[in-house]
Amino acid sequence: MTQEEILNFSDCQDEEILDFTAVAQPPPRPTLSAEQVVVRDSGPNTLVVAAPGAGKTEVLIQRHEQNEARNIPSLSLTFTVAAANEIKSRIPGAQASTIHAYCLRQTNFNWPEFQQRDDGYPKLLRNYIEYKNKETIGEVLVDEVQNLSPLMLDVINAIPKDSIFAVGDPYQSCYIGDWARNMWDAPAMGQEAFNVLARMCKEVEIKGCRRSSQHVINLLESLNKRELIPLGPKKFDTTLIVARTHKELGYVSKILLDAEIPHILYKKRSFDDTKYQTYGHDPKIALMVCHQCIGTEYRRVFIFDWAPSLRASFHEQQEDFNLLYTAAARAAEEVFTVNRGKNTMCCDLPTDIDLSLDEMLDELNTQFHPPHQGE
Repeated sequence: MTQEEILNFSDCQDEEILDFTAVAQPPPRPTLSAEQVVVRDSGPNTLVVAAPGAGKTEVLIQRHEQNEARNIPSLSLTFTVAAANEIKSRIPGAQASTIHAYCLRQTNFNWPEFQQRDDGYPKLLRNYIEYKNKETIGEVLVDEVQNLSPLMLDVINAIPKDSIFAVGDPYQSCYIGDWARNMWDAPAMGQEAFNVLARMCKEVEIKGCRRSSQHVINLLESLNKRELIPLGPKKFDTTLIVARTHKELGYVSKILLDAEIPHILYKKRSFDDTKYQTYGHDPKIALMVCHQCIGTEYRRVFIFDWAPSLRASFHEQQEDFNLLYTAAARAAEEVFTVNRGKNTMCCDLPTDIDLSLDEMLDELNTQFHPPHQGE
């Protein structure tokens, strides 16, 4: 991976950058609610714990925009390139990037020497910490703090700053399994990141969910016993099919192709290939693995072949549960689980939303291949 590529690449090194232009765009975001305005206007050193669909990234963007209007130098650190690009498109000249891209820009790190090494990414972050940046930033804004690794948090602490504004949701921490050690030298901190930041920040909460219907909120509350206040649902015409692995997505894609249902298949990252493959005209169905769907929104979500976790460690089992919660939270109106005729129904979700594969195809055909008048 070249230096130019890392400057434009996601911190999610094992997964694909999401190109949201591939799926029909949602309508313009509404103005902030009274609850969101209070959070946006909170004082320095604020930690925002936000419900799914609470618009936490929008609050962060408007906070950054407000800082710029007040001549407060600001830096937004995001988990994906898509989020950084959204900030820069909204605020001309804004400093916004992934953590790795920021570290690379600030130092003279010799990335070509380390790009093929397993310790390349951790070495890049440690290099910034040792660099001892002297330039003080008015406020550092951090998105998706639940996915910070200890080393990423060390980078944020090493940035000279007057204030920090961090947002996230501990229930959507999706990189806490032991496998993440191969990516970042350590799994994400999850709840621990909030505990650390809470010692230096005032904690505030956003409970209002602007994305989902009461039906979806009831489902989310059955998974995690926390109150969500319905302020939606938003209106979308897109559908998400989410699975654990790219192999399972390939299986679903073949079935959709046989049924002549247009869709977009998001691929595992490949530098010599496209990030996604489009099948058919004007597709409104996206196929993603769970880690890829973070931050996206759809009318309906089909969770494919989600068997109870058989992974060994506590952290991996917790990650599986968080991924399930994150996938379900993408939905504005409906969530379904889908199985292939074997006992793969997820024990964490109600049985009345479980569909067979044929039933899912019937649902998709009804939506995207409506019968002609007179049939």
